[in-house]
Amino acid sequence: MKHFRTKISMLLAMLLVQLTAFAAQTSVTAFKADLTNGNLLTTDEITNKTAFEFGVAVAADGTVSRVDKGSASAVATLSGKFHSNEHGWNNFKATVAVTGPVKITMGTCAWGGNVNVTNSNGETVANFTTNTGACYHQDKDKNVVTAYYKGTEATTLTISGGSYVPYFAIETADPSELKQEVSISYSLGSASAQGTLPATEKAEVGTTYTLPVNHTLYAAGKTLTGWTDGTKEYATGSTITLPASDITLKPVFTQNEVNLSDRSEAVTLKWNFRRDQGAPILQYEGKAGFLVAQATVNGKTIDVKMPFITSPGKLNNK
Repeated sequence: MKHFRTKISMLLAMLLVQLTAFAAQTSVTAFKADLTNGNLLTTDEITNKTAFEFGVAVAADGTVSRVDKGSASAVATLSGKFHSNEHGWNNFKATVAVTGPVKITMGTCAWGGNVNVTNSNGETVANFTTNTGACYHQDKDKNVVTAYYKGTEATTLTISGGSYVPYFAIETADPSELKQEVSISYSLGSASAQGTLPATEKAEVGTTYTLPVNHTLYAAGKTLTGWTDGTKEYATGSTITLPASDITLKPVFTQNEVNLSDRSEAVTLKWNFRRDQGAPILQYEGKAGFLVAQATVNGKTIDVKMPFITSPGKLNNK
C-alpha cells in the first residue's frame, strides 16, 4: 500500500509539472515577426501568393517559428497572402490570446491602411493606421506604429487590416504607457439634417484629435462649418487637445451665401472614399445613400450632396 501511495504521488507530481510547463508555454504571448522577404512562408505561398493560415511558436530566445494552426505550442495564429519582399503580407489577420494589457506594433507602409483590433465579444478595443507615408524596410527601427489593448481581463484579440503588413509584434504593455482614454461622440442635437454622424472614437487624454470634415451630413442650403461641445465651437478639420472627460460634439450649420449655379468658372468636386484619409466607413448594398463634398464658389465653401444607389451593386470601403 505504501508503494502504491508513492507511485500515485509521483504520478501526480509528474502531471503537475507537465501542466505547469504547458500553462507556461501557452500563456506566452510576446513575439516579434519580421514578415519581409517571405519569412515563415513556403515557396508555393511566395511564388503563387496563395492564402495561408498557421500558428507561431516562440523559443526561449524569442525566435519565432511556424507550427500548425491549433498546435499546443502556438501562441498566435497568423493568416494572409504574400505580397512582396519589401511590403510583406496583405489580407493580414492575427489571433492572439492575452491575459491583460498588451502593446501591438506593426510596420508602416506608404500604401498601408487601417487596422482594427477586436476582443472575444467582437468589440473594437483599438484601431489605428499603418499608412504614414514611410515603408518599414527603409528604416525598421523607426517605421513602426503602436496601439494598445488596455483591458485587464483575459480575452482573445483579433488584429486585422493594414493593407500591407511587413512586421507584427505583440508584448505585455508597460503600465506607464497605459494612459487614460476618453470617448469623442457625435450628436445632431437640434440640427435638422440628413445622413450619418461620424462614429464614436476613443483617444488618450491630452493628445491632439483632428475633427472630421463633413462627408455624410447634409442640410439643404447650409454647410457644416464646425463642431461644438456646447461651450466652444471648432472648425471642421481643426485639431483639439482632448480633455480629461468624454465629449459630445454637435454640428454647426451655416446658411450658404452662394450655390453651384453662381459659379463663373469650373468647380472640381472630390468625394473621398479612402478610410486612411478621413472617409467614414461606407457599407451600402442594394440601397440608396449619399455623400457630401465641399466646393468653392466665388471664394465661398459650400457642402454639395451626391446621391447614389447601389441596386444592383454595392459600395464598401471597410
